Amino acid sequence: MPERKECNVCQSIQGHLIKKGVYGNPHQDIYKCADCEHVYIAPLLDDSQEAKFYLDQYSAFLHARGGRQKCHTSGTFCRQ
Repeated sequence: MPERKECNVCQSIQGHLIKKGVYGNPHQDIYKCADCEHVYIAPLLDDSQEAKFYLDQYSAFLHARGGRQKCHTSGTFCRQ
């Protein structure tokens, strides 16, 4: 039986795996809570992983999924 991750809302462990891998990250999966029906990603990225994603990969990620390549005006979350 696959490992069940705790719901981000109600902390139930009765979630069901919906999809393995999230946007090319094989270490994160999508779950749906059987108690509150919240759909969530687990495990969440820690602060350093999230910062690294936005600095190194966010522009390419948006481009690959068809989004506009816009950076915050401060330039904080993208490299130009």
